[in-house]
Amino acid sequence: MTVISGAIKRSTTVDFAHNKAGSVCTGVSVLADKCALFFSKEHNMKLELPDIYEVLRTKKVMILNVETDVSQEISGIAVLIAEPIIKEIYRCWDNAKNMRVFVAGGGAPYFIGAIRNSIPHAELMDDNFFAVARGIHL
Repeated sequence: MTVISGAIKRSTTVDFAHNKAGSVCTGVSVLADKCALFFSKEHNMKLELPDIYEVLRTKKVMILNVETDVSQEISGIAVLIAEPIIKEIYRCWDNAKNMRVFVAGGGAPYFIGAIRNSIPHAELMDDNFFAVARGIHL
């Protein structure tokens, strides 16, 4: 089983679960950082972390007093972040195309499209936001 997880605080328990399940830990925190950088450079906007997470949740931001859909921009950034995730999947499991691949964590909905470009059968876990925590708890 492969689990690609979103941002989780690293701890001994998480490291154990990470090694046991076989997972790649990256995701929404990296996406938030890259989005903040994008909006800073492209629109001269300084967004605080809670604001960035709201933009990720709604896929909308106020630009020049106009609510603007930024889902394309977020998807484009997610694709760039997904590339090293996909490389890591194949580094760890070279037969990933023949395995069941589960995508979980807070960032999973952002990355599933890019991952499916390389691994079409990848599955987004039900209740993906809490799936990693539930897996660690079990």
